[in-house]
Amino acid sequence: ADHAFISGIFYLHAPENSANLFFKSGENNLLELEVETGNLIFFPSTLDHYVPENQNIEDRISLAFNCYKFPFLHRL
Repeated sequence: ADHAFISGIFYLHAPENSANLFFKSGENNLLELEVETGNLIFFPSTLDHYVPENQNIEDRISLAFNCYKFPFLHRL
């Protein structure tokens, strides 16, 4: 099966205190990104990531996606 090679998140609405994006690599490597409305973030699909619970009364609205290679590209 083909696996995604890159993932992304687009923040349509990210009010203050609606939770940041965290990336985890290995046991002790943690990176926190403060997100804002309009941010578009790309990262390797194999990188563990998570978002804590929204602490704001407003909804956080994001669009998450994975990118795959087109099947015909590896035949060229």
